[in-house]
Amino acid sequence: MVESLMQPNGNEAGRNRARIGSLRTAAIAARLVRCNRAVASLEFAAVGTILMLLLAGCIDLGLAYYYRARLAGAVSAGAEYAVLNGSTVTSSNIRSIVAGTLGFTPDSNNATVGTYCIQSSPVALVAQNGGTCADGSSPGTYAIVTAGYTPPFPVPLASFSGFALSESASVRLQ
Repeated sequence: MVESLMQPNGNEAGRNRARIGSLRTAAIAARLVRCNRAVASLEFAAVGTILMLLLAGCIDLGLAYYYRARLAGAVSAGAEYAVLNGSTVTSSNIRSIVAGTLGFTPDSNNATVGTYCIQSSPVALVAQNGGTCADGSSPGTYAIVTAGYTPPFPVPLASFSGFALSESASVRLQ
């Protein structure tokens, strides 16, 4: 009988272990709440993630601006080439100038040399096959240079999907 009082039966032993386990868990939780040794690293992890995403977005926007400036410079070089060579210029020569100036392969590179009239509202060049323009003026020879590029962003999470850049220039050759 004394032995049965000393040793609890199976159900009581399980309950005692559960109580001890829950007391240990509560004690560990209380110690963690009071402990502040790793607070700085946790704050850095939370804030650092946000700062890294902002930095990645800034890098992507900077690269987009860089590619746009390169594209504008190449289109400008093609238009300048067309003006300097006048009516003897060809579309393929302008395209090769644009591609050579870029330093990378554009998605689209188009140059058109043709006879156009200037439309007043909205302002646009309208193709003309001869004769006079709608306002009575004579048509002129123009070169229209366009180029487009979709830059490869290094951080896909912060980049703009399908972000395409394009530049265009129109110059009169006569």
